[in-house]
Amino acid sequence: HPLLGLIFKLYQSERSRVVIYNTDSQEITLVKNWFGCGELQLPGGGIRHRETPEQGAAREIKEELGLELDASGFKIIGRAAGGSYKKVFLLCETSSPQLGSDTLQIAHHEITEVVSLKLKHLNQISKKVDPDCLDLLRTLKF
Repeated sequence: HPLLGLIFKLYQSERSRVVIYNTDSQEITLVKNWFGCGELQLPGGGIRHRETPEQGAAREIKEELGLELDASGFKIIGRAAGGSYKKVFLLCETSSPQLGSDTLQIAHHEITEVVSLKLKHLNQISKKVDPDCLDLLRTLKF
C-alpha cells in the first residue's frame, strides 16, 4: 500500500535542522511549522535519498525561507534520535542581507512564523522551543 510505504519512509528518515547564524545581527532564525505541535524549531526538513545532510539542509532552507545558501557552508554540529525520525543539526554562518524578516520568501503553506533572536534571549522563549533544538542551542557560543 502506498501510504504504508510513505509512513515507513518517514519513520526511517533523517531530517535536517539548521542553525542559521547571521554574523551581522548576531541572531539565529527559528520557525514554526503549520503541521507541528506549535513549537518554534530550527528550519529544515527531510533529507532525500542520495542527498547529504548539507545538501538537504540547503534545499530545505531555499524551500522554506527562500534563502540561497551554499551546501558547502553547512557544518554538522550534532544529531538526535527519537520519535519517528533522526535529526541532524547543522550550522550555517552567513551575513546574508536576505535574513531580514521583511525580505524572506517564506513558504506560507509550511511556515506560519519566523523569529530571529540573539542566543542570550533564548531563555525568554524557551517554553515555546522544541526541546531537542533548545538543548543544542544552549551549547552554542558565538
